[in-house]
Amino acid sequence: MSTLRLKITLGLLLILVLPVTVSAKEREFQIDLLVYANNDPSAAFSENWPDNLRLRYPSNWRALPPVGSTDREITRVATVAPEFAKTLKSMSLSSRYRKLIQASWRQTLTKRSRAPAIVIQGGDPSGEHF
Repeated sequence: MSTLRLKITLGLLLILVLPVTVSAKEREFQIDLLVYANNDPSAAFSENWPDNLRLRYPSNWRALPPVGSTDREITRVATVAPEFAKTLKSMSLSSRYRKLIQASWRQTLTKRSRAPAIVIQGGDPSGEHF
């Protein structure tokens, strides 16, 4: 293959790769999550759950990686969006709510069929689960 042909081929490959890189970045989102318990005594009997619940997990489940590490397309982060930080502060100042877990991560969105299920673990243990 001539040098000119090789340069043209490599140039075309670079052009084809650039849009993929840009579109992957555009599909990356930060997810901020807060799961809390409502400590209001009047809310204690507002939900009725059966005693024989069986938890089932999808086959493509994944636990969140530790803060600062990456697990394929999921990167756990310590910083939260400013609007979410305000919500966290409000919730923490109220005795009505008890935080079970707060987590933030960046995730590249993929097709639903390929998207991982994220298992969130927090709160008090209940048997083998939380």
